[in-house]
Amino acid sequence: MGDEEEPPPVDPLVVVEEKYAPLIAEKTVEREAIAKTLEALVETFSAELAQLSDEFQKAKSSGQTEQQVMLGESISKLQCSTTVKRDFRKQQLADVDLILERFMMAKEREIDKIKKEQEAAAAEE
Repeated sequence: MGDEEEPPPVDPLVVVEEKYAPLIAEKTVEREAIAKTLEALVETFSAELAQLSDEFQKAKSSGQTEQQVMLGESISKLQCSTTVKRDFRKQQLADVDLILERFMMAKEREIDKIKKEQEAAAAEE
């Protein structure tokens, strides 16, 4: 009857690690997705701007004033819409970074608390 083994004690540091690892991993994946979206936005903007700029130069060299005005407006719209999209994604990135930072700080506080408790217990022995 006394042969039953007690399970080994769970290391509280491992528990804290296991608690925060999935939270941090989830937000890291979210951050990477936002960053990729931001990179794609830059590439798309560059390509579209290059195309419009080429068309503008062709219209300018052939003296097509109305076409120049239309293309100038298109370039302005592209810049404005891309700026709004970029700022939105950058804010999303900042929000996720803030959440990640909070998770890391909470994890560190818990680890510090456990280490202090372990040190105090060791000092009593």
